[in-house]
Amino acid sequence: MAKKKKVVKKTFERRTTREPVIGFTIYETETGRTVEPREVDALPINVNWEGLSDENCVLPPTAKVYGTIQAPAKSFRVLAMMPDESWEFLGYDFFGAFSPDWEELYTERLANWHTMMDMRKRRKK
Repeated sequence: MAKKKKVVKKTFERRTTREPVIGFTIYETETGRTVEPREVDALPINVNWEGLSDENCVLPPTAKVYGTIQAPAKSFRVLAMMPDESWEFLGYDFFGAFSPDWEELYTERLANWHTMMDMRKRRKK
């Protein structure tokens, strides 16, 4: 049992990455609702080894940008590589805030990925 746990830990460490979050874009959108017609939200801005990562920087078309604020120190976007080499977003890790057990979450997502692949194979038959 201990050996299996060690193998999972090594796999987890090799197949996950943390990208620094450097700030947040603060914006407002129209909700279309009568009770709360507008909503204010924050979109994380993160960087990776290539520089500014824009893959999650898509604002809704009706967004009104108010500005940006600096992220707290030690803020990260956590990603895990799946067996097909695609990256799965696990969540954000903010220093001093609650974070899930990333290793456990990775194991769950990996199991879900394998289940989905098995289902796709069965449909093709």
